[in-house]
Amino acid sequence: MKTWVSSDFRRLSEHGKLLWLYLLTGPVRQQAPGIYRAGIGVCSDDLGWDRSVIESALKELTDAGMVQRDDSTNVIYLPNWPKYNRPPANPNVLKSWLNILDCIPDCELKDNYIQELRGVIESAENSSASLDVFLLWVKPLKPVKTVKKVVKRPVADVSKELTKISETYHKGVKDSFPNLSIFKNGGMSFAVRLGAIELDKLVRINEYSVKDIKKMLEWVISSYDDTKEFNWLPNLQSLRSVRNRSKNGNIKYDNICNSYETDAPKEQEIDYSDGEPF
Repeated sequence: MKTWVSSDFRRLSEHGKLLWLYLLTGPVRQQAPGIYRAGIGVCSDDLGWDRSVIESALKELTDAGMVQRDDSTNVIYLPNWPKYNRPPANPNVLKSWLNILDCIPDCELKDNYIQELRGVIESAENSSASLDVFLLWVKPLKPVKTVKKVVKRPVADVSKELTKISETYHKGVKDSFPNLSIFKNGGMSFAVRLGAIELDKLVRINEYSVKDIKKMLEWVISSYDDTKEFNWLPNLQSLRSVRNRSKNGNIKYDNICNSYETDAPKEQEIDYSDGEPF
């Protein structure tokens, strides 16, 4: 019932609506709700649609903040899944969820799911046994341990300038993607704080200048064009991932700088061969 009265759902095209229902109820859905390993080909085969139709419908869902996707790993993530699914009923059910997660390729979307899952478990009644199972499973996973350390870092250690850059960037993201779950329920301030911490690491550890960081992030916002095949903005919706390691071995920010050098408009040089102007 919630699906049919949702304003986001009602604004979708017919293909967008059907793809959304497919993700909620179709054969890609497993016991662990909200995350799948399903590429364009799988969806196309199940629905009998051309790849271009799948791409268009997925873009609708992504722009509406209903779906996030990682094409490099074929992972699809529904960020609002905790709102519409009950916590695992007991530790045995949780184990079945974790077995499914073991088959999901490592990526930022999986990291986000793991964090959300912990919150779901902790908020459930009589969750201590399930939480023990979860912590035992998640203990060797670096992303969760890293996030815990970041949250504990004192905000006072981050300069006001970097905090302002983070705030400006996330407001730019929200302007393009207003329905992202990370901005709901007071999430903006949390995103700004964690983003500023990551920017601080870019300065201290990776030795980038604040001036260059500001320029790169302004370019990411200003260069967003939903008619292009690739944009950095949908791939950097939160600065928490700006230092994540990419497949080519670079951190994400390094790759953004490389893209800027290739794609950003070059400043025209003035020819003074005939003498400088008065």
